[in-house]
Amino acid sequence: MNIQRDFYLNRLIFLINKKFIKIIVGIRRVWKSTLLELFHEYIKKHFPSSIIVHLNFDSNEDKYLLTVNEFKFFYLKNLSFLRWMFLFLFLLCLTRHHS
Repeated sequence: MNIQRDFYLNRLIFLINKKFIKIIVGIRRVWKSTLLELFHEYIKKHFPSSIIVHLNFDSNEDKYLLTVNEFKFFYLKNLSFLRWMFLFLFLLCLTRHHS
C-alpha cells in the first residue's frame, strides 16, 4: 500500500533550508517511517550529491554511537562542508506504564 503524507512531506521540504533539527514523533503505526522514506526519495532526487546517513539506535550495529564521543567522532568523520548532509536518526523510546 502506497500511503501519501503530502502535508507532512511538504512541511519537511519547506523547512529543508532552515538550520534547525527536524523531529518526527508519533505513536506506533502512524507512518513515520513511510514519511521519512518519501523524504529520503525527495532528497535523492533534488540533492543528488548530498550525503545521506541512516542510524538506527534500536539495532546493535549503531548502538555504540549512543555515547557523545562516539557520535561526535562519527559525525565529524562523515561531515563535508562541500555537500549537503542529511542525518536520519531512529530511536525507539519505551515508557513504563504506572498503575
